[in-house]
Amino acid sequence: TRLCNYSVHSHENEILQGYISIDGGHRAGICGTSVINNRKQVGIRDITSICLRIAKKIDGCSENLKNYIISDNRKINSILIAGEPSSGKTTVLRDIANNLGNGKWGRLVRVAVIDQRGEIAPEGMNICCNVITGCDKGDGILQAVRTLSPDVILCDEIGSKEEAEAMKAGINSGVTFIASIHAADKSELFSKPQFKQLNDMNVFKYAVFLKGRCNPGEIENSIYLEAV
Repeated sequence: TRLCNYSVHSHENEILQGYISIDGGHRAGICGTSVINNRKQVGIRDITSICLRIAKKIDGCSENLKNYIISDNRKINSILIAGEPSSGKTTVLRDIANNLGNGKWGRLVRVAVIDQRGEIAPEGMNICCNVITGCDKGDGILQAVRTLSPDVILCDEIGSKEEAEAMKAGINSGVTFIASIHAADKSELFSKPQFKQLNDMNVFKYAVFLKGRCNPGEIENSIYLEAV
């Protein structure tokens, strides 16, 4: 109840997905017993544990990605940041949004952040970009394309074919995407249906793999996807 600011009903959709978003970009993962009705989960009872994920803003942590994102001719490239959980994907995306939106990388860019869980650009973290939060990523991407005239759309954890379809619509409108996905290595990445769909559409120029939870934000290797 305290994690929900004493308004549990306002977090019902999040709780059904096993988490609660907390002010500041933090997240509480919830463990307990699922309540099932007509083969669908409708709630969680008998909470057994809560796993807290603490968000940070680390200025400069995306500098090693600058050359992937900005070409010599100052064109912005679409890149996919891949890594296992806790490898620093969201922290890196937050810094990229800040660097592009503030012109710190030599070019002022109109950035739209689709922040479904309020983790990339939470209240209190100053990031110079347009932020859509609280909605499904697919709907948010289409809304940004229609109303915000973005150069770049940035989002976290692409996980469904519907989100991939929304990205396709954005690419067809001339938008560049910077996104993340759960994948520890190349074989895991190429086994994901949503990535196959995006790769067939040539959405991303590079896939960059982070080292992992022991070295958050550090690059392990990369793939030039246009050559795959």
